Amino acid sequence: MNRRNHITVLRGMIVIALILLLASVAYAQEDTTEVVTFVGKSVERHPDGAVGTVSFHGLLQYGRVNKGAGVSGPHIQKYDFGLNWVVDHRVSLNASFMTIDEDTLRYESTVGLRLFSRHPSRADGVKNPDGPAFGPVLTLGVGIRHPSLAVETSRMLADLGLAVPLSRYLTVSAGYRYFEEIEEVDVAQVLGGVNIYLSRYSADSAYTNPDGPAGQLAVSLAGGGSKNGFFGDLTLLFPINNNLTWKLNIRGERIESPYRRTAFGGVGFSFYPAN
Repeated sequence: MNRRNHITVLRGMIVIALILLLASVAYAQEDTTEVVTFVGKSVERHPDGAVGTVSFHGLLQYGRVNKGAGVSGPHIQKYDFGLNWVVDHRVSLNASFMTIDEDTLRYESTVGLRLFSRHPSRADGVKNPDGPAFGPVLTLGVGIRHPSLAVETSRMLADLGLAVPLSRYLTVSAGYRYFEEIEEVDVAQVLGGVNIYLSRYSADSAYTNPDGPAGQLAVSLAGGGSKNGFFGDLTLLFPINNNLTWKLNIRGERIESPYRRTAFGGVGFSFYPAN
């Protein structure tokens, strides 16, 4: 798929996502806000953290490369740190910075936003940690990749994602990543996934921890591919309390030519200081 086709696909997905988003916004005009007081402070509950506040997210991954025929490749370490600011109940802004250590250091910097078609904090209705049921959530992002901190050699990338909570226990998602210049190790171009929440929020506890009820396990599964190969990703989320979630990640990637198989293990966190 050449660059022109990439842009055509990306534009088509944006148009479809915006149509769904606008339709859901029109449907949800009657939504009301639920504001809850915790220990003397009023916060508006939200899937990305309390409205008007910033949350912090991190992930450390370690990978081993196998090139077949008993040939081992370099070890890979990835460090990803991100910030998320809930501007209001329908818009969140985010930024992230990743370093990839594989023989040499590479960097990836992104900024983006999430748009909620339905008011996440409405007082009634079915909701899970991703938002109200049947309220599509659109994610847009742009970024650069550069082999050094000197960004004049950078290459652009763009992300489009759509997630739809279906019940208290399940969300489905799909996404697409545009590469200005795709590399032979890039396998995450078209992707899909599901989030599974083994326990639901109680009637008065929605989003107290945006990853799920404290003490209850959640599971995120994702997979996809590109012309180079494919990947699968499993993340286990452990909400410890209202403010903190620990994460365990397992990821596998396979590239056909030149053959390369990579297995990752990772640990991460999400910290919501205002919750």
